[in-house]
This record gives sequence, structure tokens and C-alpha cells, in this order.
Amino acid sequence: MGRFMSPDPGKINLKHLANPQKWNKYPYVLNNPLSMIDPDGMEELWISAQHDAFGLSILIFYLLFLGRHPFMGMYDPKSDEMVSLDQAIGQYAFPYAFDLCSPETKLPLFVPRLADYPSSVTELFKQAFTRDAITKGRPSATQWVGALTSLSSALRQCQGNPNHHFYNVLKECPWCRMEGVLGTPIFGIKITVFHDQGFNLITIWAEVESIRPTPETLAKPDLDLLTSKLVPDASLPEIIRKRRNYCLGSLGIVIAVSICSVVALAPLAAVIAIVVSLVIGHKLWVKGAAPSKPFLDSPPKRIAKL
Repeated sequence: MGRFMSPDPGKINLKHLANPQKWNKYPYVLNNPLSMIDPDGMEELWISAQHDAFGLSILIFYLLFLGRHPFMGMYDPKSDEMVSLDQAIGQYAFPYAFDLCSPETKLPLFVPRLADYPSSVTELFKQAFTRDAITKGRPSATQWVGALTSLSSALRQCQGNPNHHFYNVLKECPWCRMEGVLGTPIFGIKITVFHDQGFNLITIWAEVESIRPTPETLAKPDLDLLTSKLVPDASLPEIIRKRRNYCLGSLGIVIAVSICSVVALAPLAAVIAIVVSLVIGHKLWVKGAAPSKPFLDSPPKRIAKL
């Protein structure tokens, strides 16, 4: 069972009192992770069929779109930043459903487009990731089986690359288009394994383990030599004396003014004099506590432009 590292920040209310599982503020989703989720750590939600349909649609999109997330690619022109996945999902902003020239999307050229697949597949993606999910509901597994079966029977082989298969209605192979952008093959990478009767894995591995790295000799620094080069700054005693004088002066001013004001001045004038002495004393104290010399041997030199 999962547990939070810190307690739930939500306040105790009648709903918490009515459910003993909520009395402990550390468990995750009331110790029922198979039936609930907690997206933001604030309140558990029951997993519904729509959650499962959403996850299934994402996995199918990964499969058909080279492992790319369906909500990756939204762009905010005002902030000049890409929209996060959480924001895009919450706004039902499915970038592949936008026009290709839309300023709100930035999709790379090496990923497929919805137009590369039949309408039976693209409509299910729109139903899963746009606001159609609210009105129509996300597509079920049965609907996906029908659409993908229809797609598999409508594929044809690319004449330029026999490893490519694409929707037979398209005039050009989309995989060749994407490989031209990437400059590397996406499919059909072949690995040839040569079998040699004289190869012995145990012998080869023993030879590999027999190789020992050559240790590098690192010279240890001479601490005595380094210590001898460290010379204390001759101005340190003067700096300490000035700091002490500022601090003592600030205390002396506050104490002297306070005593004289209480003895010789009216109450209101005494308060004003003490406040003024405190302000002056604080400035002197800060000046005494501040460093009197930069921690640099010499100011940095400017490099002249040629």
C-alpha cells in the first residue's frame, strides 16, 4: 500500500468523520489503489470506465504515433512556452485535432498526422481526447478492436521500402516522409548474428575479466607547503578594532540618550529622542557588522576590446 510522506493538508469535516479510513491522513486513496486514484494528493477519486478508456486510447496512440504522448505539442503564444501535459489534458487540448498551421500547436515533422490514418481511427482519437469525450464518452475496447482490425486490412506495402506498410488510400508513404526528416530508418533495422563453432563465451568472458585497470598514481598535496603560503591579511586587526568601536559606539549612544532623556526631557520628547538614538545606533551596529574589505586581493581587470 502506498503512503504519503506528509499528512493530508485538508481540514477535518463531517465527510472525514463519517469514514474511519479518512481519520489517518497518511494513506494513499484510503488503502484502495486498485479502485481509486488521487491525481493531486488532495482527494481520492473512484476509477471509472472512462478512466480505463482514456488510458487505453493513450496506449493505442503511443503505438501508432511512435511513442509520442497525444497531448504533447500544445503551445502558448502569449507566454512563448509549451503547454504542460496536465494543462493540455485539463483543457481537452488535443494538438493533432487542430489545423496544421495553427499558432497554438508545435508538432515536429517526424511524427505521423491524423490524416495518415483512416477516419474510423482518427474519429476515435478525437472522441477520446477532445470535448467529445464529455458528450459521447470515450471509445471502448470493442470500438478500438473494430477500427484497428479495419486498418490492418487496409494496409499496403511501400514500393520504396518493403518494411513500410501504410493506409492504402494515401498517395505517398508517411514513413518515408518521416525518415527523410529524421535522416535515419524507423523500421526494418536488421541485426545479423554470425554463428562460429569456435566461439566459446566462457573463454571470452574469462579473458574480459582478466583485464585489470591500470591504477593512476595521484600525488597527494603537501599540506605544510600549502599552509606556509597562506599569509594572514595585515589589516585584519584594524578591521576588528573598527567593528568593535562601531558596535560599542552604537550601544553607548542608545544608553546615554535613554538615560538623559528620562531624566531631563518630557515624556513625549524622551520617546522621540530614544527612537532617534535607536535608529542611529542600528545604523552604526550594521556598519560595524558589515565587512570592511572585499574578499579579493585585487579588483578584476577589464579586458580591452581589440
